[in-house]
Amino acid sequence: MAATEDTRAWLGYDAIAELTRVVGKRPGRGFGLLLLQGTDLRSDAVTAPTDTGIAPLDADYGIAAGLQPHTVTVLAGGQQADRIGTSLTTLGWARNGDRYVAPDPAQLTNTGRKAGYGLTFAQVRPDGSDVVIGRSGTDLGTAGHPLPGRTLADDRATAALADCLGDVAVANLTTRYRSATTQQPAVQARVPHGVQLDKLTEIAVGVRPPKSTSDTPRAVVCTAWADRAAADGYAAAVPGALTDGKSFTVGGTYAQWLTHPQTTNVGGDAHVVQWTADEPTADESRLVLQMLVNADVPGLG
Repeated sequence: MAATEDTRAWLGYDAIAELTRVVGKRPGRGFGLLLLQGTDLRSDAVTAPTDTGIAPLDADYGIAAGLQPHTVTVLAGGQQADRIGTSLTTLGWARNGDRYVAPDPAQLTNTGRKAGYGLTFAQVRPDGSDVVIGRSGTDLGTAGHPLPGRTLADDRATAALADCLGDVAVANLTTRYRSATTQQPAVQARVPHGVQLDKLTEIAVGVRPPKSTSDTPRAVVCTAWADRAAADGYAAAVPGALTDGKSFTVGGTYAQWLTHPQTTNVGGDAHVVQWTADEPTADESRLVLQMLVNADVPGLG
C-alpha cells in the first residue's frame, strides 16, 4: 500500500485466515464480531461471493486504507480472478483495462444489493489470487504493487506502530485522531495533565488473536508522538487515565471495562508508547476499536 496523505489518514488490517481458524466463517457473536472490522467488508461477507465472485472470508488477510470516497482495499489470497470477472460482468460492470468498473450510480437506483455493491465495489482489479477494491474516487494504483520505498511499510510512524501492535486479529491506525477538535475546551478538559495532544502524530489500536472462542480479548493501543517529551508525558499519564478516567463510549470508568493494564514506553524514532488491557468478554472484543472511532481512547481526551 502506497504511503500517501489519504492512506495514512485511516488504515485497517484483518488477519482473516487466522481468525476464521478459531471462529469459522461466521461474522456473528463473540470473536466473530472482529471479522472484517478492519476492511469494512463485513456487511457484504455472506452475499458478495455469490453475487460478485469476491470472497472476503476466503482471504488470508485484508488491508484497507483511506477515508471514503477514497477507500482502497486489498484482499490477499483466496480469490479467483475468472470468477470475479464473470460475476461482475453479469452484474453489469464494464471491463476497463485491468479493472472492472461499476455502472453509473443513476443506473443502480432501486436495485437492492446491487446498488450497495456499486458503492463498495465501484472499481475492482483482480490480481491472481488477490483482489484490489476501490470506491469511486479511489486511485487503485496506490495498492497492490506501489513503487518501492513509498509504501506504508516504509513510513516511519506507521511501521513503528505496526511493530508495536505485533500479532493482532484486527487493527485500525489513523493520523486523524481528534485532528479537528484538539483545541476544543471540552476535549482539553478530559486530557490528563502532561499529555500534549497536539503532538500525537498517529495512533493504532488492535486486538490480539484468540486461541479459542473462550479466551479473554486483549486490546493493544500504540501511540506515536512528535518528540520524546510528549511520549514521556503520555506514558506517565495513561496509567492514571486507565484507572480513574471516564469513558463516554460505554459509561463509567475505563477501569470497569479495561482490566489488567500494562504500559510500556517503547521509544524509538517515532516515540512510541504502548498500553494493553483485557476487555470483558469476546462479545465486547470490539470495544477498543469503538473507542478509537469515538475519539475516546484513555488519556487522549
